[in-house]
Amino acid sequence: MSISFNEIPANLRNPQTIIEISNERASSGLTLQPYVGLLIGQKIAAGSQTDDTIELVTDEADAKAKAGEGSIIHLMAKKWFENNQFTTLSIGVLAEPAGAANEREITITGTATAPGTMYFYLNGELIQTAVAVDDDPTAIAAAMAIAITAATDVPYTAAAALGVVTLIAKNFGTLMNTVDMRFNYDTANQDFPASVSGAIAESVAGSGVPELDNIITAMADTKYNIMSMPYLDITSYNNFEQELDRRYTALVDSAGHNVTAKRGTVSELVTFGGTQNSKHFSVIGEFGVPTSMFELGAANAATAAFNGEIDPARPFQTLGLAGIVAPTSDDEFRASERETLMNNGIATIKFIVGDAQVNRMITMYQVGASGAEDTSYLDIQTLLTLDYLRYDFKTFWSNRYPRHKLKDDGGVVAPGQKIMTPAVAKTELVNRFKLWEDQGLVEDIDQFKTDMVVLINSKDRNRLDILIVPNLINQLRVTAMQIAFII
Repeated sequence: MSISFNEIPANLRNPQTIIEISNERASSGLTLQPYVGLLIGQKIAAGSQTDDTIELVTDEADAKAKAGEGSIIHLMAKKWFENNQFTTLSIGVLAEPAGAANEREITITGTATAPGTMYFYLNGELIQTAVAVDDDPTAIAAAMAIAITAATDVPYTAAAALGVVTLIAKNFGTLMNTVDMRFNYDTANQDFPASVSGAIAESVAGSGVPELDNIITAMADTKYNIMSMPYLDITSYNNFEQELDRRYTALVDSAGHNVTAKRGTVSELVTFGGTQNSKHFSVIGEFGVPTSMFELGAANAATAAFNGEIDPARPFQTLGLAGIVAPTSDDEFRASERETLMNNGIATIKFIVGDAQVNRMITMYQVGASGAEDTSYLDIQTLLTLDYLRYDFKTFWSNRYPRHKLKDDGGVVAPGQKIMTPAVAKTELVNRFKLWEDQGLVEDIDQFKTDMVVLINSKDRNRLDILIVPNLINQLRVTAMQIAFII
């Protein structure tokens, strides 16, 4: 019998007591998988971070300095930190695309016959302007432009002339075209001053979409568990989806999930859902939410990252989303509409007394390779749980068996020798399954034992091949009951 030492030579003649320390068997529990988040979006010139780079940010102030106040990526980071201050976060800043900035015009009409307030909402943020008796459109517009300019973390700049406020997006591109602007959101308590009104119209449509190739290159194979990349034009979508698919493969093993949002009617969102089929994307569909879609996506991503790290198998439904302004009752999706969206690859949120909650964070995966309906990757929990099982076992196995020999079952395995056999591997797999089961990640150990296959590869005798078929735990999504009454 002999012991396989790592540091002590076999032939020593100098009298001594020599002791090596090994951590190969130190870890007996599950591995903690630390999550890392990534937000991708445009900066403005005031931001210090170089275009097409990825940098760690520690809080909103840090993101503001690196991306520029009121930029797309700053506002995304702001919503992230409102919902998650614990998960490590990086931002990938994109260069501005070739194109144009979205422009809106607010046309003021009427001269005030009584004092009042202009209640203007830009991207869900209330900007109030005091109006005095006899203020005419030019005076009101000038005061509004000053108030909007003072709200530096909004994504538009403002200028006024002759009763018209012109708002210009701080970032170029189509992403700004759906940013919400409105007057008198709280219709029960807000109205225009007497004899005054305001109308909002788009004067220039934003155009252009940032290139993602450089930021994808900057990502390399670094693992980002949860991402929010908000550009959903077909080119950006396909480019990023292809990258996420590559990262999910065994040889790369840097799986990550993209969570974002899209504004549209039920019909428009259903059409969009029907054109995509990715297990790596969760796209929240909304219509009347005043908050921008890139911020809504970042808030959902932050919530998924925080709670996924705690327990990847536990559903996110009912989790609150901070900083999301509710739509008016007329614009809020009904339960039947949310059902339609979720049957077409679109994730949903809901509002309880004005507070935003995750409803169901499904993926866009809807059909398998044959084109037949496939629900195997319907929920984000499936992806997060599988990623955790892979991470945990790979970490455990690499630490426990870094330099072992390999032999078939049978014969003698001398105590103290670093030798792996299929039988030993099976024992370790069953023990690992029990730990997963204790954490509520999997179920049915008998099925796991039956379906498991462990063998030495017939062509490469230095390779151990393993097949496991874990039964992932499910989530309580629907409770159905019938009341059969008696009278």
